[in-house]
Amino acid sequence: MQTETPPLAEVLDDLTETSEGGIQPAHTPTDPAHLAAIRWSMEMDGWIGAPLLVDGEQALTGSHRFYAAQAAEVDIPRVQAADLAAAYGLDWAGILADNDDDWYRAGIALTALLPADVVEYLGLDLH
Repeated sequence: MQTETPPLAEVLDDLTETSEGGIQPAHTPTDPAHLAAIRWSMEMDGWIGAPLLVDGEQALTGSHRFYAAQAAEVDIPRVQAADLAAAYGLDWAGILADNDDDWYRAGIALTALLPADVVEYLGLDLH
């Protein structure tokens, strides 16, 4: 018997939390023009789009969005990698352990295990 994958919007709605900070981005912004455009958009419309994927306080995605949100004073939605993995029957702790507790490599490994629409929406395919 094949189980049905839950709809992406339903999964993310259930798992997303919002915070003003407490997140360590994966890297500093590498494209100042992109950062400025995102900041302007957030100042006009707030946060639109996918939440950041995080492991505890370590962001796996969205460094430019993180810095833009801070500059625009916008709350940052996030989803814990462990919760997302569990929603799709995966074990984040095991994925981390298999990758020597390296969150970056574990994030890449998670990309290969999640449905393609989840990977694309969360920006996991941009590594």
